Amino acid sequence: MPWSTSFEDPINLPGGRQLLTLRDAADYIAALPKEISGLAHWQVAIEALVLCSRDGPRKLARIAVVHALSRNVVIPFNRIAKKLQRRKKEDRGVSPSKRRLDLDLSKGVPSSQRMNAGLREPTARQIEIFRLRCQGLSYAEIGRQLRIRRNVAESAAKSAATRLIRARPTLENAADRALALEHFPEIAVRFLRTE
Repeated sequence: MPWSTSFEDPINLPGGRQLLTLRDAADYIAALPKEISGLAHWQVAIEALVLCSRDGPRKLARIAVVHALSRNVVIPFNRIAKKLQRRKKEDRGVSPSKRRLDLDLSKGVPSSQRMNAGLREPTARQIEIFRLRCQGLSYAEIGRQLRIRRNVAESAAKSAATRLIRARPTLENAADRALALEHFPEIAVRFLRTE
């Protein structure tokens, strides 16, 4: 491959100049002072250019030159990004419901609402699947009837039962809560024992 072979994409230099061919890249490296061109990353770039001139992959030479050019680039310190990164690291060990509870506490939410922080009502679809399960249908039958996968039906029914059992008893959810306690005793035992 001749030295006049151009790169697939030109290499942009810091001063606004571009390296278009293998020859341009070789001339640029040759013009560098000896102490800089003698560094390991520039030596790799030189070897990649020589390899490319002997029918090697052009992409390899381009990557090596771009890598050598970017070695001395200093990324400016960004205080805001650092704060966000630190906050993410601190929040990594905290559960989402605990985070919501902390947010609610900081906003002055009444204690009656804080008790059920992180708990949501089951969706209408979950209730529908839950009721079909309580009627005695298997998860596979529910899946066929509602055109969903069996494991989706199982997950939705158990999620609805969990939410109903953990929710505060009201007149609206009393019947469904009783069904959940009856048909999902393993969930009832797990949550009622902890209360």
